[in-house]
Amino acid sequence: MRLILTSPPRALSPNRKQNLHHFTRSRLVRDYRGLIKVEALVGLGAEERPRWKAAQVWVRIYHPRQSYFLDPDNALAWLKPTFDGLQDAGIFADDRELTHFPVVQRADKVRAGTLELSILQ
Repeated sequence: MRLILTSPPRALSPNRKQNLHHFTRSRLVRDYRGLIKVEALVGLGAEERPRWKAAQVWVRIYHPRQSYFLDPDNALAWLKPTFDGLQDAGIFADDRELTHFPVVQRADKVRAGTLELSILQ
């Protein structure tokens, strides 16, 4: 399964220099999870939700320029609300059973602000 989704807000990045108030962060995460759930359901179309018990995930992040790149650990942490939203959409039963492959980051001004996910059972 291949999905094109919106990237998380930059404010949720672990590399962010200023800390957010926990209410602000919570609201951003909640709103983003809801957005990802809707985008995933639209991307699935009429297909039945798979509810896989375990899955493998490859992620490609598109940034406007290379200076936006995150280190690999922080990139994966930044994507946590994305995986939660996909779980909410019913793509997999629990995101604890995901195998994450190294996150690929690309500078592309046209695709900036998007994620390309490939998910296999």
